[in-house]
Amino acid sequence: MSSVAATPPVARRHPSLVEQVTDGIGGQIRSGSLMPGAMLPSVQALSDMWGVSRTVTREALARLSAEGLVTSRQGLGVFVCDALPSETFSIASGPELDDLKRILELRLGVEIEAAGFAALRRSDTDIAVLREALEAMVRLDRAGDIDAGIEADINFHRAICAATGNGHFADLFVFLSQFFRKNISLSRRNSAGRAGGSTDAAREHRAIFDAILVRDASAARKAARIHVLNTGARLGIDIEAVATDAVAADRIS
Repeated sequence: MSSVAATPPVARRHPSLVEQVTDGIGGQIRSGSLMPGAMLPSVQALSDMWGVSRTVTREALARLSAEGLVTSRQGLGVFVCDALPSETFSIASGPELDDLKRILELRLGVEIEAAGFAALRRSDTDIAVLREALEAMVRLDRAGDIDAGIEADINFHRAICAATGNGHFADLFVFLSQFFRKNISLSRRNSAGRAGGSTDAAREHRAIFDAILVRDASAARKAARIHVLNTGARLGIDIEAVATDAVAADRIS
């Protein structure tokens, strides 16, 4: 078994820890320190090496899997892929407002279709996970625990992607969640300072859940679209106006 050296995490914010473990192991794979076919230590061993929770380690491994760097072999463990990709997908950072707009547009593309497929394919287990996340959001909002509420929100959307039955949706969400988290965090903090804001968000999530529950794909897509558009509104961004401006600019040019 190959050893994976750990660098003590710098920050204690959950996304940073995931990024540090992902970048650290990914860097060792790309540099050749971990050779193709090498078996990684267990999740518990990696967690101990990096000083993070098993949840953080699993998310880091899921991101590495989505990047095509590692693969899981049932009953054996996680291994470095035999054939590594020449390059991996990444999202470059730009001005904050522009980033928020672009991520919101990306959320529209991913979350609408994920909700539709989830409605068509969800299992009873998926519904139980979605209901648990939804109830946690409501409970935490009432308690005023914004940070925990954000995690419950992320878990709800992650569960929708899992309910599609398409592992690519789930893997893509693991990668994109680091960017979606910022949207959700800012929106929830804005809502917390506005009367009825949290109630609006809870109602939107409930509409998505109800549509998935009754297997209404059209209603699920519509509810997901409304939720993302309203998330933009809570951030002061009119996504559809942005798209209209872009079309107008193309016509002028």
